[in-house]
Amino acid sequence: MESVAHDQVPQYINLMSVLVLPSETTYKFKTLTAVGWKEQFGHVLIEAMARKVPVIGSNSGEIPNVIGEAGLIFSEGDNLALKNCLRSLMLDKKLASELSERGYQRILNYYTNKALAQKSLSFYESLVETI
Repeated sequence: MESVAHDQVPQYINLMSVLVLPSETTYKFKTLTAVGWKEQFGHVLIEAMARKVPVIGSNSGEIPNVIGEAGLIFSEGDNLALKNCLRSLMLDKKLASELSERGYQRILNYYTNKALAQKSLSFYESLVETI
């Protein structure tokens, strides 16, 4: 399957025991400027956490900040570390359950429309206070 329609993503995520985002930073050097890509957000992570699926992500870009304490992080390209993360979730059902719940709570606290609106409001209020 090449891709999944956006409205079908939750159905596929519900079938998962874990979601892994193993992004790797890429850089190509042209003259003195580095051109490349680094994970900017990893939206699929919050989709999985919203469905109470535990997540594992590499330490590329913003992935660790999106996951926080609600999932497992491994170093980019470190296959052994990824294997250990997967093994931990497979062998420790309590950990998998705890991460599922932490992920869901993280969504409620940081990524819902209400949470984002509150954060924006707090930011604007802080600007007004400085005037």
